[in-house]
Amino acid sequence: MQPAAQAALAQREPAGAPVYAVVIGAMRVTDVVVPADADGGRVRVDVEFEANVTAGPLGAAHTYFSVERWRLGRDAAVRTKPPGQSSTKTCPNCGAPWQASATGSQQCAYCDQIVDNGRFDWVVEEIALASLDARPPTLTEEVPERGTDLATYRQPELEASWHALTLADGTITIEALQARLRYVYEQLNAAWATNDLTPARAVVSDALYDYLTYWTEAYRAQGLRNALERMRITKIELAKIVRDRYFDAVTLRLWGTGLDYVVREPGGDVVRGSRHRERSYSEYWTLVRSAGRRGPTRADAGCNNCGAPLAVTQAGACAHCGAHVTAGEFDWVLSKIEQDDSYRG
Repeated sequence: MQPAAQAALAQREPAGAPVYAVVIGAMRVTDVVVPADADGGRVRVDVEFEANVTAGPLGAAHTYFSVERWRLGRDAAVRTKPPGQSSTKTCPNCGAPWQASATGSQQCAYCDQIVDNGRFDWVVEEIALASLDARPPTLTEEVPERGTDLATYRQPELEASWHALTLADGTITIEALQARLRYVYEQLNAAWATNDLTPARAVVSDALYDYLTYWTEAYRAQGLRNALERMRITKIELAKIVRDRYFDAVTLRLWGTGLDYVVREPGGDVVRGSRHRERSYSEYWTLVRSAGRRGPTRADAGCNNCGAPLAVTQAGACAHCGAHVTAGEFDWVLSKIEQDDSYRG
């Protein structure tokens, strides 16, 4: 992170207060600049975030909702690192555990390289805050469904992308993907309704698990629970396929319905929704799987690596064989849920 970006964060209210949690609700790429000469110049990417940030003195922290735009940059000749390496706290040049030099600058104590200039990896160049509101998560406000009747945003050349995906793995069928989606849907809704996502740990990515955990903890902190009953999918449509060297991602739009209401515990008084009136909605769910994985998907609680009943640790590993499974290494996992009124492909 470059000095200008660091200064923008340091000056943000509440200035100097510790940050306990950051949960990103939405992330959109708004602009990409690539120089004509691939071996010279600088690539820049502008990203807009919507996030909930919990900050403040211990015991008196507040939640802030922010909308902000970050500009990332790097030299055009730099190549993207594999997943995992880009999120580890190591020197982007020599790979040693990150330790700043004695001067306190962004200079590696091992290889003496300055690393905040984009010569080795992406760095944050600028941060612009669009809005910052101090407010707790809104959990009891009735929000009408919007977008359920909108046409599905379908990726251009979707049929060609589907053909390429099924050509790479002949076991992939739309029926198999839909069955996997329904299984993930059932597991996630059942866990969400208890304010405990542990039973659904195996079917969601690490990042989505952290995001959803923020909300279940918010419900518990306010003495609430989001009850879900008779939840079921009524329709599924293919919307988008993205493939790269590391992952295959398939976005499916689902229509669902069921009883969706919030109760105050332990009394059980309904504070949002209805115990008797079903709520219909649609969302875009993105499933991801390792690009190198081949073979049939599962729609049951079995590990696709060792075959044992799948119990997953908090670190995302199968409790039986130890293989990490929540990044799509062996089967499709849910990585993103997007609302139909804001999804744009």
